[in-house]
Amino acid sequence: MSRRKTYLTVALLAFVAVGCSSPRSRAVSIAHDIGVSKLRADLQALAASPAGQQHEIPQTAWPESVRRFQPLSVQRHMNGVLMVFSRAEREQQGMLVMLDASEDPGSGGSGVSYVSLGEGLFWCVEKIRTPPS
Repeated sequence: MSRRKTYLTVALLAFVAVGCSSPRSRAVSIAHDIGVSKLRADLQALAASPAGQQHEIPQTAWPESVRRFQPLSVQRHMNGVLMVFSRAEREQQGMLVMLDASEDPGSGGSGVSYVSLGEGLFWCVEKIRTPPS
């Protein structure tokens, strides 16, 4: 195969791989591009601000690192911040960033589950108890 064909094949495969990535793998990739420590520091500052005290954090308060994820919403969630990437019916999914990397959200409980992504990041799937406004 010529170099040009090889290059085009690799480029096409990379395009397909990026376009077909799951929201979870996309979120982890963005977090590592930003730097998990930088993302956590930005979220700690946000959580300490007046806007960060609200359950649903206004988009105008989101730092640039959060905007890169293009979340549907950003919420205070236990001892962390949840970036919501999808909502369907009465369920939402997103990445929970614990404000202290050594903390763990636990097993979740009724209507919520967490999968560790490492470095204090968790994939969260939860039932929406009240419809989002």
